[in-house]
Amino acid sequence: MALRFLSYISMACWAILLGGCAGKAPVQTAASTDPSGVWYLEHYGDESQPVEPVSGTVVSIELDTASGTLSGTAGCNQLTSTVEVDGAKLHVGPIAMTKRMCVEPAGVMGQESAVAQALMAVSRFRLDGDRLHLESDDGHALVFGKAARTSAGSPRSATHVMAGGHPRRGEDVARDRVAYLSGLRSAS
Repeated sequence: MALRFLSYISMACWAILLGGCAGKAPVQTAASTDPSGVWYLEHYGDESQPVEPVSGTVVSIELDTASGTLSGTAGCNQLTSTVEVDGAKLHVGPIAMTKRMCVEPAGVMGQESAVAQALMAVSRFRLDGDRLHLESDDGHALVFGKAARTSAGSPRSATHVMAGGHPRRGEDVARDRVAYLSGLRSAS
């Protein structure tokens, strides 16, 4: 009988303790302020006159703060760099890009240059829901979203990226990256 009574008291205490936590707001964790992930450019430049990506291109980056890497595409060429995050500060190292020349769509090469320069000027980041703002000290920013926009303006799932003008599944891109990196390792 005493054991049963203690068991009821124990359950009542747990219910009171756990019930007190139910109404509290969730604690924001480090993961919720980590900019890691795949992001698609929505616009860049001066916040008062933002520039959208050239129609028919997709500009995307993949940030991995754990490994300190940034990779992506600026509309034609692939890019890669290092990235350092300290609180809300974010620093992008020198950017290496492939050297493909794309004449179409018009303006894509200028876009690549502007995006690379803007990335290297970034000094801080801000997460706003599904938006990542990479900001520089001079008021310029790159604003990325979790879903890409096609040239028609409809959202594209984050599991697809644009490569050579054709959508590709994320696992195809990952397989190609592994093959590319394996080729680099065997060549050295």
